[in-house]
Amino acid sequence: MVEVSLCCAIVGKAGGVFGVKIDNGVQVWELQDAIKAKKPNDFKDIDADKLQLFLAKTEGGAWLDGAGAEAVALDERGHPQGCVQMDPTLWIKNPKHFGDNFQPGEGQVHVLVVVPKRDGTSNGMSAATTPLTVEQVEMSMNKVLRERDEKASAYSFSDLNTEMEQRIVKKMRLTENVPTDIDEPEDTSIPGYMWIPEVSENGQSQRTGTQDFHSE
Repeated sequence: MVEVSLCCAIVGKAGGVFGVKIDNGVQVWELQDAIKAKKPNDFKDIDADKLQLFLAKTEGGAWLDGAGAEAVALDERGHPQGCVQMDPTLWIKNPKHFGDNFQPGEGQVHVLVVVPKRDGTSNGMSAATTPLTVEQVEMSMNKVLRERDEKASAYSFSDLNTEMEQRIVKKMRLTENVPTDIDEPEDTSIPGYMWIPEVSENGQSQRTGTQDFHSE
């Protein structure tokens, strides 16, 4: 067996790069144990077998650097996109992993460590790496608008306290304390004279009618 130095990075943690030395003839589960032992605070209360390890290689076969490891995108399962997950039952030197002739290079990251959350998703998952679809965005917006309308319709002035009522009145630009029981003055005006149709103003009957109206 040959001891190899592997540079590891915790997915979703800035500056979470560290190194582990391990024999290439051991199985990957022993690498999980070594990683947990190296970072006891980061992996506190997490069993070693729950750590998910991925080869930090691009689809073209090149090893990631530190910046690439920090910027790695995750798929819907919280796995680094395009990276091969390591099998805990296989040797580190297995051709699917590092092979017999692996030689670490300067500035390389070799293993990506994904820490599952309690609900089974990964700590590295975020809204930025799992964008919503158009349908999901529309559903979310409609839900927010519907809840807003339901809350607005649930209030009436009879249910509001004085402070809340005053705020609403001011926003609506209404006059506060407008009396609702105003007594209108009695209409004492005199109705106008009704002219007799088809009779001229100088006609006798018209003149008699106006004289009687003014004498009342």
